Amino acid sequence: MEKSVTLRFYDVRRTAEDKPALVDVLRMIAAKPIADREARVGLEDILVRLEDFAENDGEIHGQFVRGQSGNRPGRMLPDGTGNLPFEEPLGHGIAFRYRARDGLLAVQFDSKILSPGRILDYFYQHDARAEYSLTPRMRQDAWERFAALPLRKLEVSVAGHANAHDLDNAADPVWRNVATIKQAYGADTVRFQISMGHRDGSLLDGAKDILREAFRRHQNGEDDIRTIRGVLETGEGVPNDEIDLMGTLFDVKEELYFDGDDFPRFYILRRDLLSVKIRLL
Repeated sequence: MEKSVTLRFYDVRRTAEDKPALVDVLRMIAAKPIADREARVGLEDILVRLEDFAENDGEIHGQFVRGQSGNRPGRMLPDGTGNLPFEEPLGHGIAFRYRARDGLLAVQFDSKILSPGRILDYFYQHDARAEYSLTPRMRQDAWERFAALPLRKLEVSVAGHANAHDLDNAADPVWRNVATIKQAYGADTVRFQISMGHRDGSLLDGAKDILREAFRRHQNGEDDIRTIRGVLETGEGVPNDEIDLMGTLFDVKEELYFDGDDFPRFYILRRDLLSVKIRLL
């Protein structure tokens, strides 16, 4: 069996000094019987619980399991299709590893199962003081590759209200114009694209500063950045490298292989993969 997994890394910070440390909240939840760890999160009333909790080498690992109780699939029987032979929810797991000494959270990223925001909601349901912010950590190797290659095209989309600080920002015409368009036309999202078109060559170095500024705004929460894409010139006779910078800089994608349909085995493989990757940061 082949499973594709995406990993993402976040720096976790308490929203205030009087908030509990994340490691203490995880230990508190893990000390409960498994059934008592369940909580409903979000407007969708998603059922979540912490499982496979363990500590070693100064790190905590486990998985958050989402219970699917509705919209369940059927099964194929020799004489036709029937319902599943059990009433319990289906379990979908998100593996994680947390390094307390520097607050780095390595987590399997699959927003269809459980987004990072819903994981924060889960902590809050167990302790109303548990409030944290997550900052995605960029992959340095990917950023260095992006910085080294000539840029032929970029695309950025920005959602939300106009940023008031940009309206009079004469020093940065790109972001001033985004704010002006939003205000003038009541737009929620503005998408802009700069490209060499069919001409040879690459954009001037200043074009990359636009993407760097987009990352800075995204990380600081100043703007709701939805898209950051670029096309890099890789050399004559080699196809240009079109990349989704949000995914390339934040994500690690791996294929895991194992025989059969073994959910516990799948967790062990994800746990071990996170253990390897977190040590690279």
